[in-house]
Amino acid sequence: MGQHKTHDGASDRDSLLLDDAALLLECEFDTYRARGPGGQKRNKTDSAVRLRHRPSGLMAIAVETRSQHQNKAHALRRLRHALAVQVRRLTSISQYEPSAVLARYVRGSRSGSPVEADSRSPGAQAERKEGAACLETPDPETVIDAGGERASPARSAGGALSINEKNPEYAQVLREVLDVLFACDLRAGEAAKRLGITTSQLIKFLRKDTHAWGHVNQQRAQRGEPALR
Repeated sequence: MGQHKTHDGASDRDSLLLDDAALLLECEFDTYRARGPGGQKRNKTDSAVRLRHRPSGLMAIAVETRSQHQNKAHALRRLRHALAVQVRRLTSISQYEPSAVLARYVRGSRSGSPVEADSRSPGAQAERKEGAACLETPDPETVIDAGGERASPARSAGGALSINEKNPEYAQVLREVLDVLFACDLRAGEAAKRLGITTSQLIKFLRKDTHAWGHVNQQRAQRGEPALR
């Protein structure tokens, strides 16, 4: 979880948007027998899966089931997550507009009517079930900005971001959030405003994702900035 990679979105193929079969073609694919505690064979067949994504050099491994097919699906999902966390595609914030995918999971914006999840989108029904818990927008006086400073009401005006990590569109949403945050030089308040959510919602979203949270705070530390809290 070291330095993040930056790609020119205008010229590079976006691996994150490929279907599983096409993404797999970009990978070196290995199977092997995983070992359990004490050196025992966890799998009796070569069902453990290792993927190495050639364009980025990222790797994903899955060993938890005895099914090579299931492990391959787990490894591909982990690879998508790694791409979202590590590979940046947005290099300039000046022309950024929130995508339709992100908009499906942003609700309760103060500046306008709520944006509801598209009922046809993957995982939308699950999002509606958990959405009620995320519709409340925090009092602007309680919003804490990236450096521990209190954000102003105008700066923190926005909605709530709610998407389950098992949603097929989660990696796209996570990548967009991180792209904007890094394009804003890791300033959470500015990034939240660009995304149309509150600063506290941005930090809450990142904190739920252990790898993304750790990567962001590692990059902030390297720049001499305090960790997000």
